[in-house]
Amino acid sequence: MAVLNRISGTLGPERQAKDLKHLEEVAKDLDFRASVRAEDVRSLFKAGKEYSPFLEKAFSVMNEHPEIVPGAFPSEEFRKDYALLKELEPIASAVDQLAESLQKTMMALGSDAMGAALEIYHAAKYNASHVPGLAASVSDMAVYFAKPRRTAAASKGASKAAGA
Repeated sequence: MAVLNRISGTLGPERQAKDLKHLEEVAKDLDFRASVRAEDVRSLFKAGKEYSPFLEKAFSVMNEHPEIVPGAFPSEEFRKDYALLKELEPIASAVDQLAESLQKTMMALGSDAMGAALEIYHAAKYNASHVPGLAASVSDMAVYFAKPRRTAAASKGASKAAGA
């Protein structure tokens, strides 16, 4: 079995700490971020990109025809929300792209590492009887490939269901 190496790089503890600090600084800088509970998210109107033209038109109408806006309407807050939404769009897009790229990188790294680990496991299994102490490691690794044992009751139930 050939080991694929899709990703080759290093990060190191210093760079990892620096990158985490940068992310922390960005999060602190965006101090207006909402903390919305999962159950509350369901009740929010999801104004995704498809509603962007609607929001633009409403913003334009409010500014071009202030006479139609009810007096109690929070115009200034709408202006702030709309401006912040527009300003955050490229930041959110960049973060989404970074997150997707990191997820794909993690998947490829996991696959690379698993392929290499399987080669080590097979070599260890082959040499377990010849190298002192290796059998214990092989036994530890074999746990990940053990099939769950069927109980006698489960086996009887399965054979009855198959015969029915």
